[in-house]
Amino acid sequence: MRKSVFAITIQAFCVAAGMAAAQDRDALIEAFAQEWYQFDPSQSTGQGPCRLMLGTESTNSNSPLPAESQNCKDPFDDLSGWTVENGQLVLFDDAGNRLAELGGNQRRLTGTRAADGLGIVIERASGDGSNTALARAVQRHRCYYLGTTDACAPETELQLPEFPSDETGLAEIETLGNLMVRAQPRRDASSVGTIPQGTCVRVNQCLTASDGIWCRARFGEVDAWLAKSALRQEEWPIVTFRNGCSAEAEGD
Repeated sequence: MRKSVFAITIQAFCVAAGMAAAQDRDALIEAFAQEWYQFDPSQSTGQGPCRLMLGTESTNSNSPLPAESQNCKDPFDDLSGWTVENGQLVLFDDAGNRLAELGGNQRRLTGTRAADGLGIVIERASGDGSNTALARAVQRHRCYYLGTTDACAPETELQLPEFPSDETGLAEIETLGNLMVRAQPRRDASSVGTIPQGTCVRVNQCLTASDGIWCRARFGEVDAWLAKSALRQEEWPIVTFRNGCSAEAEGD
């Protein structure tokens, strides 16, 4: 029988702690304008990554600022405007409906889509920096390692987990070390707990960002995110969980 792994303390999520209080709305608009990208292939039409362009000129101070998209699937193919509210970036369609609310930093924003609650990540063209650190580590060591072992991860373990077509719609993953869980799919997001090594976790969404795959799981009333890749001791590039669970794995 699988057992409950750990309790999660809900922590408040805000844009780059304290930044909203230190800057006014105009400064935030300037900071978050211009180009953003969704690097998840499932969000692109196939002609390149989904590209969001956020403008700064508006003819009406009461209306959202102009925005447009390129190579994006629904709902962001209908992107028309954006604004900053309470320190968060809000995206709108051409009918004025909210598409998403996002928070984070000037290189990476995360949040959920209004229509279906799916998590999203938008980033600057160069990513948020963690992708560069991972790439350099892989170049030095020639591979990603399986957790804390010295074995290189096979290509199959670098892929997205497969989601079954059954009624649960949940995929299973097994942690390869003690894995920190974050409130958002960003490495600077608050930690909400740690999952022990050898735990089987059911995830309800996985997406691809510039720094690799992130998967979301439900813990009680809280959704939290697990990064599939990490730097162990700031040096060793590792795969933090395998796709699927072994018979020995415990979890909930």
